[in-house]
Amino acid sequence: MPSGALSIDHIGVVVRDLDAAAADWQRRFGAQVLGTESLDHLGIEVTYLGVEGQSMVQLLKPRHGPLADYLAEHGEGLHHICYAVEDIAEAAARLAGGAAVNIVRGGRGRLACFLPERVNNVIIELTEVRPSF
Repeated sequence: MPSGALSIDHIGVVVRDLDAAAADWQRRFGAQVLGTESLDHLGIEVTYLGVEGQSMVQLLKPRHGPLADYLAEHGEGLHHICYAVEDIAEAAARLAGGAAVNIVRGGRGRLACFLPERVNNVIIELTEVRPSF
């Protein structure tokens, strides 16, 4: 990936029931479960679904915290679009327009952050393309 280039890594969808949601995506779109993980420090459970192409659908089930509040207020549905980047610190500084961002260890052992401003009311996440264990 060229320096500064972005590619869509995944689409995040917040759900109440991971198993039911995964089954629905499998039945309707032929998606395959690639893996699941529990991110206790973020209060979420995650299921990754492979779909045609290189991007994934990430199903997010909140247990507590900000995503649980989001689900209570907005219901199930699209939560964010995540872009893969080579250098998260550089990309966050460039794309956040100088605003502070909180970089955390997210799913798949990758560093990740959410940009402070939405784009057309869509939440944008950045994740490094490789795990950073």
